[in-house]
Amino acid sequence: MNEVYEGSRLAEAADLEIVDRLLKMASTDASTKRGGELLLDRELSDQGDRILAYLRDGPPGVGPDAADLDIIVGEFSSCVFGVAVVVYETLASDRQLARLSTFVVEEGARGVGIGAAMMGHVRELARARGCVSLDANALPGDRNTKNFFESFGMKARLLTVNAEL
Repeated sequence: MNEVYEGSRLAEAADLEIVDRLLKMASTDASTKRGGELLLDRELSDQGDRILAYLRDGPPGVGPDAADLDIIVGEFSSCVFGVAVVVYETLASDRQLARLSTFVVEEGARGVGIGAAMMGHVRELARARGCVSLDANALPGDRNTKNFFESFGMKARLLTVNAEL
């Protein structure tokens, strides 16, 4: 009998194709929501290429980008259905911040614990790096994402308002 479980692990080069597909799916989804196009254009414009290069070539060894991110995949019965990208930043105070730049689970695989497994893994990695805080984005009106993050004790710390010109 095959064991059925949800879990997460660090992404590997073999995950390149599925991670690419999940990143594209997340971008498409974000582009249909209020504020999504600007988020993709400003905050995430080069992220896809950078993540795929990281998986393909390994992390950079030196410089400001050296090992400043982790890519986690979420699985159900050894099949990948989610990806989380956590970027680590050093603040002006020298404290460390972990920022979830991408967090997505395929719609048909939601509600079975994949997201929770990834979130637990993200928090564990961030704590191990000495991060004092974890940030994530939820677009306006995306109540499911907001509720998911709030279920892990996350609260809004900053709201950005915008006017199109």
